[in-house]
Amino acid sequence: MTEMLSKLSFKRITMNASNKPSLASLVGALRAETGQSLSLCRKALEASGLDLCEARTELAKLVQAQAEGTQSAGQQRQQTQGLIGLKRNNDGSVGMIELRCVSDFVARNPIFVGLAEKLLDSLPTGASAKYSQSFIDSDHGLRMDLLDAVGRLKEPITVGRLEILHPGKGEVIGAYVHQPLLPGFGSIAAIAKLASFDDSSAIDWVQKLADNLAKHVAGMNPLSVEIMLTQDYLFDPSKSVSQYLHDSAVSNNHPSPIEIKKIARVSLKS
Repeated sequence: MTEMLSKLSFKRITMNASNKPSLASLVGALRAETGQSLSLCRKALEASGLDLCEARTELAKLVQAQAEGTQSAGQQRQQTQGLIGLKRNNDGSVGMIELRCVSDFVARNPIFVGLAEKLLDSLPTGASAKYSQSFIDSDHGLRMDLLDAVGRLKEPITVGRLEILHPGKGEVIGAYVHQPLLPGFGSIAAIAKLASFDDSSAIDWVQKLADNLAKHVAGMNPLSVEIMLTQDYLFDPSKSVSQYLHDSAVSNNHPSPIEIKKIARVSLKS
């Protein structure tokens, strides 16, 4: 029996004199299955009377309690690392997330990146909206995903910004991630929503213009649309942004002026 079990990695459980799995073997099996620490696995098994099925439930409770403690204590720690991410959806909308942690090592961990991606994917579609931590707290699944990441990474994780922007009729959204650390994620992200175009043939050049204006927002950090319009355009300093918008419309034979409806910029340094 022991020789056969030892050949199966998921059943490496050594029998004791009473023909029952030993605590050490059960701890090893539970840790291999869950990836949690030896101490938590041991506590869960002891609390469940060495019942592996009950220990899984007990372990989940212990991990959640530990993660909540890490989150609570971590509010006093400076969270200067993390990821700023953008996701452009098929309907033209753009999701934006600011997910913060303490260390650069955690910010690049696949668990942290996966959480950021899942939060972006969870944003409701249909209308532009900003969300806060309460959006995650009100969704049991997302809250458990957050606490699971905190428990595994041993660091507090904070959602600084979670937003989705939808283009209205005649609008297009430009998006840009500066210094991408990973695909779609970097240290700075910016968007620029433009209006208007009435001709579908104008979409391509207006989209390119919107993306370049998002780069301007990332680089020049205007505090408002009004200030941005007076700034020298990042890619043609001989013109203001306002003049460049006018000239772009004229050179492309566009019948109506191009208007900047909204800008947003998020940085890990802010």
